Amino acid sequence: MGTLSKAFASLGGYVAGSLDLIELLRNRAPSWIYTTGLSPADTAAALGAIALLNKNPIVSTSFIKPLSR
Repeated sequence: MGTLSKAFASLGGYVAGSLDLIELLRNRAPSWIYTTGLSPADTAAALGAIALLNKNPIVSTSFIKPLSR
């Protein structure tokens, strides 16, 4: 589970997990799913931030290291 709002200067979030977990969340927490659709600008901001982290290991390391504390 993660957020795009603070981490990638965008909005929204995601959950990555097994099919069973995703189905459980779809059935037990429907009010939290699709509450805010990503605009094209927010999607582009998140993709740009991910691309920057992938291309520049120094930025990626300095970004991720404080999160691992």
